[in-house]
Amino acid sequence: MDIEPQGGLKTRLVEKITYSPYWVRFLILDHPIYSGYVDNVAERISDNETKVTFSLNWINKETAETFSNQEMIKNAVLKTVDFILNSK
Repeated sequence: MDIEPQGGLKTRLVEKITYSPYWVRFLILDHPIYSGYVDNVAERISDNETKVTFSLNWINKETAETFSNQEMIKNAVLKTVDFILNSK
């Protein structure tokens, strides 16, 4: 997928997506800056409620710093929630 942050340069990200019931992992295979993965885990709370936990684990390959763009993470989570709510 191509990622183009607002005001930034387009970057190509290649991921391997694996899943099992209630868990999806997006493993970075190719990115110019980061390595790592994102996990999405769903937990049943009740018949009407599901908890979804997003865990972003990206590491800068050059500096070994953890990715920490909270605004981008928030926007990605909100897009996922919107997709879930509108897929019913």
